[in-house]
Amino acid sequence: MNTPLAADPERTWAVLVGIEEYESRAFAPLRGAAADAFGHAKWLCAQGVPPEQIQLCVSPYDSTTIQAAADELGLRVRSATREELEKLLTREVRRWRGDLLWLAWNGHGVTLPGSGELLLPFSDGVERFEQALSADRLQEMLLSEPYQGVRSKIVFIDACRTREWDAEGYGVVSLPVPPKASRDVTVSVVYATQDNDTAGNGRFGFTHALLDHLHTSSPCPLPPNVDELTRAVQKRLEAARLTQKISLHTRNWRGDRTSYEAADTASGPREPRHDQVQRRDDAIEILLRAQREDSARQPYRISDDQPLRLDEVYVPLLFEALPNPEDLGAPVTPRLPVEKMLASGGHVLIESDAGTGKTTFAQHVSGRLASAWLDGESQAGNLAGLGAVPIRVHARYLTGQHPLALLLQESVRGKLGYSVSKNLPPNLFEHRPRKDTTWLVLVDGLDEIDDPEARKRVIDQIAGDIKRGESPYRWVVATRPLSAEETEILHQPRIKRYKLVLFDDEKLRELARSWLARGVDDRRKADEIARRFLRRVDQSGLRQIIRTPLLATLALAIFRQRDQLPNGRPGLYRTFMQYMLNGRDGELARYTALQRVGADVDFTGEAAQWLYDNREAMLEFLARRTDTDETPTLDTALSWVRENVPEALGPRADYWRSIVPSLLTGSGLLSHNGLTGELIWIHRSFAEYLAARHAAGELPSRWPGGTPELDPFLRRSLATESQDQTVLTIACWAESNPQAANALLEYLVEQSAAFPRLLKYHGGGIFLGDDGTTIDRHIFLAGRLLAEGVKAPEGMANKILDRLGERARSVFNARYYCPLIGTQPQRSRALETLLNLTKDTNQQLTVRVDALVALGENYGARSSAVEAAVQPMLTGTETANFYQRKENGHSSVTVSDARAVAAYRISTLGDSAHDLVMQFLDRLELAPEDGYGRQLAAEAAIAIGENGLAVSLIRTVSGDRRNLAGEIFVLLRAGKEEDAKVVAEHLFETYQREDFWAEARFGDTVQEIVNVFINAEEKALAREFATKAVSITQREHGAIVRTALALAGDSKPGMKYLADNPINRIDREAFRGWAELARTLWAEGCTREVERALEPVLTLTHYTEYEWLYVARLLRDIKDGRYQQLLLKLARDTTCYARLPAAEELLLSDPQLGISTLVAMSKEKQRDARHAVDLARCLVAASARGDAVRLLSQVIKDFKGDEWSAHSLSDARDLLRDLKDPLRGM
Repeated sequence: MNTPLAADPERTWAVLVGIEEYESRAFAPLRGAAADAFGHAKWLCAQGVPPEQIQLCVSPYDSTTIQAAADELGLRVRSATREELEKLLTREVRRWRGDLLWLAWNGHGVTLPGSGELLLPFSDGVERFEQALSADRLQEMLLSEPYQGVRSKIVFIDACRTREWDAEGYGVVSLPVPPKASRDVTVSVVYATQDNDTAGNGRFGFTHALLDHLHTSSPCPLPPNVDELTRAVQKRLEAARLTQKISLHTRNWRGDRTSYEAADTASGPREPRHDQVQRRDDAIEILLRAQREDSARQPYRISDDQPLRLDEVYVPLLFEALPNPEDLGAPVTPRLPVEKMLASGGHVLIESDAGTGKTTFAQHVSGRLASAWLDGESQAGNLAGLGAVPIRVHARYLTGQHPLALLLQESVRGKLGYSVSKNLPPNLFEHRPRKDTTWLVLVDGLDEIDDPEARKRVIDQIAGDIKRGESPYRWVVATRPLSAEETEILHQPRIKRYKLVLFDDEKLRELARSWLARGVDDRRKADEIARRFLRRVDQSGLRQIIRTPLLATLALAIFRQRDQLPNGRPGLYRTFMQYMLNGRDGELARYTALQRVGADVDFTGEAAQWLYDNREAMLEFLARRTDTDETPTLDTALSWVRENVPEALGPRADYWRSIVPSLLTGSGLLSHNGLTGELIWIHRSFAEYLAARHAAGELPSRWPGGTPELDPFLRRSLATESQDQTVLTIACWAESNPQAANALLEYLVEQSAAFPRLLKYHGGGIFLGDDGTTIDRHIFLAGRLLAEGVKAPEGMANKILDRLGERARSVFNARYYCPLIGTQPQRSRALETLLNLTKDTNQQLTVRVDALVALGENYGARSSAVEAAVQPMLTGTETANFYQRKENGHSSVTVSDARAVAAYRISTLGDSAHDLVMQFLDRLELAPEDGYGRQLAAEAAIAIGENGLAVSLIRTVSGDRRNLAGEIFVLLRAGKEEDAKVVAEHLFETYQREDFWAEARFGDTVQEIVNVFINAEEKALAREFATKAVSITQREHGAIVRTALALAGDSKPGMKYLADNPINRIDREAFRGWAELARTLWAEGCTREVERALEPVLTLTHYTEYEWLYVARLLRDIKDGRYQQLLLKLARDTTCYARLPAAEELLLSDPQLGISTLVAMSKEKQRDARHAVDLARCLVAASARGDAVRLLSQVIKDFKGDEWSAHSLSDARDLLRDLKDPLRGM
């Protein structure tokens, strides 16, 4: 290292910190730290540094010894509190001008286990408040532009660097990081010891050896040569037989860094090793070690006990494919363990509800794979052989408009800390980790990005990377279910979609043992401990609720603290909130800290008390705004304070901003975003509970009143698409209004009684005799409420359960009612109801199997209840209609032996159902021509690992083979590529060229088969197959097969087809296939060819209005500006039924034009109330609420309709009420 420029003592400044006494009980008194800080001051004064340029910050602040010694030197003594040090470092130091800054910190230190970031606690810090300073962020701040009035900086940190799990709960003060400096400045940090080690104290400590060397070195230049100084002090420590090793980190304004341990160079000079790691393997190892540590911690701190590591208590989850396995449109995938799900190849989209384990899944995979790379495959457990380097990312870090590699680098910094990211070369993520491996990018929290545009940016970024093929990344994205429109771009063959499966009884017992009986060697005793917990669960009506992993964890944490449990989901959340806000250790200290922080900014005690007393009201307000407000959480909280603070306390915004963040993070329910510093909920479900609790408080005690059928909130609750939040709201309301809740249940049961006569046939559907596809929503809601923990008299609860049992006798709907039966609090009676359904020979076998699957989901596939239910189903043969839901309705196929359907459905329970499935498969008597039945049975065999049996079933298919894609899927899964090619050839053998509709089916089948080949990473086979299909297809359906060929990698035939068949030569029947080809080719980069084929589009005259809308959307997708002209024409045509969708499309491209078009439509005479309600909703979405209110008021006033139209009028009234009261129903 070059010799530093000499510093003038009179241009030298110092910050000296010595903390001996801490307010937090986590830190013992540290005698000698204040004396060490004073020792620095004494030496600097001896060198000629003016006393007024030395800031001495100590604890205890009122030490007479230190005060007297400081007076002799003319030094001012300051406290070492957060407020004092933050003011000094962020306001005063940046104004200094000189040659040298000498900064020494003596006190306790603790390192975050995941990131390795060293935290230096303030004297007054308490848990969950901003109680510590980050050494890494301090270094980064000193390198920034405002701090360059002082040329060189030397920082001495005499503190332990041990990694402590409790450090995860510390609040870290947010230091500003302005733009980096643009001149030659350097910061050198000397640590008293190496990472994850303790530092000695007193005469055995680093500072004693340092000051001894400085005093005995005559003369000692300012600044000293840091390399030489470090080696000399290390020699003194070794001479005293001390084992600690000094670490030196130096960084300049360009970002160059060096670091080494002085023990390695104590014997002589040595070239330091660059921290921008020379070899990628070294950087990857640093990343993996940090990720392994970070992945082992619990994601949510939910108790004051020594936290259990996640890898000590984690229970592996199962994954179920989406679309649901019962939908015949996609081959069945069973409930797969994580290793099989990831080993199947491709990218993964996990869409699962709140608390189902998405975050802990990502941690588990990251930690296991990191161990595999660091310690060998044996440490990977069930993930051995996956061959990918994990990187865990929260989606919010991908919202920036930068290249992916840079965003991933930033995510490491935000998640794991600067001390990890500084060691990674900036191009680490631009390429594969190694030639034969990929980065496994585990993205969590896509749904937690509140800004729709930012969320779309992330989705488009991921989809674009997947589409380019030769990417260094394999994506695993986890999110709550989003709208189909948002995730449509991710629904492509290269991406497999799954949801997480909730815990069954077996997994709950396993989780309870890991939490409550850890260290108990006697298995029988451990089992009894787990059973005692589960008995309390049943007594509290929580069995179904805690099948969700997050809620199971909360219940176990509460049970460990209290040995008892509350009732229902609201009770579970309420108890947890009470504990977080009032019951944790150190709450008094946190309250005292709030008062003290307030006093530091001239904040009155009454104001601090008011804020503390109203924490829950502020949290409720934030919760209600979480999904509806894009304003940063802190700004939202401050707006609530300004609106609600008593006038006598004053509205000063500056002091509220100083203390509100600490108050919120101190609750343990919110935390800081590691990169941006914004406040975020530690889990979204806590916000949802608080929002539901507030909404419940808004409901009258006698809700829903004398005419429940007119109550808008109850109407929303009966709509299945919005049940989750509304059911939680009703459950919260029922806690305070048990009698009214019982009346509500009576009303629901009464309405359910009318279902067979009236409601079953309302709104359409499919009917076979008395059976139909319509759901009895009243009894379904009643069952949901009981499952949430709403208390009901025994007679009422039994009546609801019996009614659910009646409704479950439906080939269409048993799959929906049976799982709900399993959740009912009358556990033994629910079990009996399901068992009776499995034994009822008057029911079709598919209904009985749905009851059996519900038993497996709730009690475990190997439970005695399931074994007892299986035997009666194995004997006798019957046919079965296998029903599926598709985008355009329902369809069904007849299977010659219902046991094939049974095996197919039961296989969804996963590996644990292997023996059950085989009992059905061994007894199959399928007709030779029953291709569907054999394919269902084969997929069941594949699901349980019986590949040979699956292949034998497919090979015996004869006759009409309508589901070739499914057969090929099975054969490819079984590794029989040649057999798959033979089956694919069967399509060409049966091709009927002269049959128009047969050719249409041919094109659709070609696309299905090509997608199966691509999904199985057999792109060459896909291209070969599609090429042959193109060669024999007529012009009318040629576009469909050429689209398949383009997806398989060959766009030339598609481009020629468009050139020969521009849009004005395409018949209406062939247009949709043509449009899909145009879209696909545009996405593949064939833009000019598509534009030429669309040139005559506006000259067409033979399309219907909805086909014109389809044309407009195609033009929009290929960025053809004429789409807006076409949409405007449709929207202004008063005879056009597609005008409202056209206006909605306009909103996306030109909001002002779209709004003006909608407003003009609202002033016309409305066709009917239904259309008016739809138009009003569009106006609301366009922020034209006043026009929506005017429209609805006029429609209600002018209404003259029949009883069927009255339903739309009721919707109009509901919407009008909501618009006049925006908080209604929240």
